[in-house]
Amino acid sequence: MVMLVILRLMPVFDKRNGSFLAGACLAVWAFVFFLDRAGYHSLNLAAYSNILGILGTLNLIVAASILGRALATGLMRPAEFVPVCLVAAATDLASVLAGPTQKIAGILESYYTGPMTTPPPIVDYFLIKTPVWGAPYLMPLFGVSDLVFLVLLSTGAEKFKINDRFLNIPVAGLGLFFGVFMAHSTMLFVPGMPLMVLFFLPVVLFQSPGARKLHRSDIAYSILFPAIIFMGVRLFQF
Repeated sequence: MVMLVILRLMPVFDKRNGSFLAGACLAVWAFVFFLDRAGYHSLNLAAYSNILGILGTLNLIVAASILGRALATGLMRPAEFVPVCLVAAATDLASVLAGPTQKIAGILESYYTGPMTTPPPIVDYFLIKTPVWGAPYLMPLFGVSDLVFLVLLSTGAEKFKINDRFLNIPVAGLGLFFGVFMAHSTMLFVPGMPLMVLFFLPVVLFQSPGARKLHRSDIAYSILFPAIIFMGVRLFQF
């Protein structure tokens, strides 16, 4: 469902209305945030929280579509997918293993496994959520940054006329939802970006000869930045 909404919305966000919609998204996020926290103690109703959660999720989908398309304009060559993908995957993996995402996961786990009678942590307002059978509240699927990265990859593929679709679904999206399936099956926090890269990058390299024409800078970025990221996380444990 999330993927269908994104595919419908992506062509709408051009330079003419992107700035306006970005401002509107920020206003809606603030509205949801303050209204949710203000009403929690007075109402404390699942329906109230879920309505705001649905509004917040739709707003994050729009915001991610805008930002992802904007970031894709910075891609000049198909080969740039290689360093972009490897750096993003390394950053996400390092963050989950020993970085800020590990701390965030602990905060969210404590909240969602608890009574949920207090306002959610601030990071909860940056999560894409969905109804789950038997659960009174919406449950998180993944973070908005995963969605931004998905739109970036799919928009970039469209820009370079690379077919990244399987059954009209971006293969990076299949990787993301495979990660969601793994997370819910194993009850572990699974980073989404490495799986998106695993599904997306082989397709791009196979279909686009230009993606295989790496410059020296592409190779350097692909090696140095992931190494620096892992070393940094190792040295500065969060």
